[in-house]
Amino acid sequence: MGRHRYALQSEILFWNKFYLNDNFSGTFGTGYCNFWNLGFSVSPRTIASYLPIKLGFNFSFGDSRFLTFAHISNYILLNKKSESFSYNYPMARYALIEHKLFTNLELGFDYKISKRASISLGTPISVFPIISHPKDVTVQNLNQPNLKPLNVWADMWGATLGIKWMLGKVEDRPKRSKEKVRIDRY
Repeated sequence: MGRHRYALQSEILFWNKFYLNDNFSGTFGTGYCNFWNLGFSVSPRTIASYLPIKLGFNFSFGDSRFLTFAHISNYILLNKKSESFSYNYPMARYALIEHKLFTNLELGFDYKISKRASISLGTPISVFPIISHPKDVTVQNLNQPNLKPLNVWADMWGATLGIKWMLGKVEDRPKRSKEKVRIDRY
């Protein structure tokens, strides 16, 4: 049983890309992230600001416009941390903890539409939660006491859609050389 709440996330990131070989590249980036919690949420605030720090690896399929990526993202809360707050669940009231740092792993695909622009589609998988219960605390449903107590773990999942635009000098990624051999006969 879960309580699903929704949020919109917007990010501006600056990336540095380095090539490891023809098909693999690494990325490192940071920027600004904003969460806007929609409706009543398990968050103590409507809007939350974060400093994202991301490290990732990309794999391209030869000369294809598609590439896959895996990014590990750490988000540092920029707002004042709420030490403890409560959530009014219809059957109970319980305390929650907002974490100063949360982490997720994002897996997805990029499609290059030009030398400078690409569209990405991914899905985040939470490693460390945004919000959780205090240690060893669970929520008991008061209307159905025979059910197993609930653990709260506010995480990120769903889909992310992004547009990437490269600034500065655009270099072609390293390509495999295909040398033609010419034999002249005299």
